[in-house]
Amino acid sequence: MTNTATITVAETKPQSAPNRSASCKDTSGAYWDFWPNKVPALAQGVTYDIEFSSRDYNGKIYRTIQKAVAKVNAASAQVNGHAAPRAANGNDSRMIFITGIVGRAMGSGQFGAAEIKLLTLAASEAWEALPK
Repeated sequence: MTNTATITVAETKPQSAPNRSASCKDTSGAYWDFWPNKVPALAQGVTYDIEFSSRDYNGKIYRTIQKAVAKVNAASAQVNGHAAPRAANGNDSRMIFITGIVGRAMGSGQFGAAEIKLLTLAASEAWEALPK
């Protein structure tokens, strides 16, 4: 039976041998096992929505994480005190493309400042010609 939970990883422990699971301890003190080939590495301080199975062995409950998805919240969306990058919308992608093309062309030394407008128009036309 698969259960779900939300955990914040306090510490992790790698596999001690190839045939052994890795484990982590959450902020509530509970321990969780996981197989690194099935669940990507869990990071300390990150909150995850998990799916897990549990089993009783000699009176102790063992929980094995089957799937883990990192949650993004306002606290974890900060990087060194700065807001995390936002997802680019269609126009942002277009501007990044055009800026990259014009920047590389200008960096080649084959074009002068007078040709920036022409390069920008050509890059814009190239963007429009890309398959959507």
